[in-house]
Amino acid sequence: MENTKKEQINNLAEKQNFDGNMVVSEKAEVMKLGEWVVTILITMIPLVNLVMLFVWSFSKGENPNKRNWARANLIWMGVSIIIAILIISSIVALFSAMVESNMPSSNMINLPK
Repeated sequence: MENTKKEQINNLAEKQNFDGNMVVSEKAEVMKLGEWVVTILITMIPLVNLVMLFVWSFSKGENPNKRNWARANLIWMGVSIIIAILIISSIVALFSAMVESNMPSSNMINLPK
C-alpha cells in the first residue's frame, strides 16, 4: 500500500497536455534555510553577486529553485538598470535645459561704448 502511494506521487510529475504529449516536471530537493542564507549572503557582495547569479542561472546541475530565483533576480536587475538610466537621463536633460535657459545669449550682452 505504501509503495503504491509513492508511485502515485511520482506519477503526479507526469501529466498529459492537450496534444497527448507527456510532460515531465522537474523534481528538486527543497533548499534548506542555511542554503538560502548563504545564497543571499553571496548576492550581497558586489560583482560576486552578478557572477554567481549568471553561474546559478545557466548551470544545469543547479537546484531548479535556485536557478529560477537567480534568473528572476537577473531580470529584475536588468529592469532596474533600464529604469535608472531613464531617470538619470531625464534629470540630466532637465538640468541642462535649466542651465541653458539661464545663460545669457551672446546678442543680449551689453558692451560698454
